[in-house]
Amino acid sequence: MKKYIILLVLAAATMVGCRNTYQTLSAGKENESFILITTDKDEYRENIAVVVDNGTPILVEKVFKTKKQLQAKPITITPGKHTIKVLKNGQTIYEQAVFLGLQETKKIVL
Repeated sequence: MKKYIILLVLAAATMVGCRNTYQTLSAGKENESFILITTDKDEYRENIAVVVDNGTPILVEKVFKTKKQLQAKPITITPGKHTIKVLKNGQTIYEQAVFLGLQETKKIVL
């Protein structure tokens, strides 16, 4: 009888010591899209602002030439349908309605 009690206690202690070693991890792409502004003309290198859906203007620090577009910092927006305006000194130089998918980049060459 003592053997059965000792085995039962050891079995219970072993079961208590067990734990779930599986970990869950979910990964995926961020829910964002991008707008990239480049230029081939020197007149559009500075004082450029981007307005998305009649929101507040986002100032672009420096517009890189198309050859150096990898150095340009993209503007992050949500995926979906948007109206994009590019302004220089308050005047519209580009306007277009676009539909951006997940992780898609819209490149605008001025």
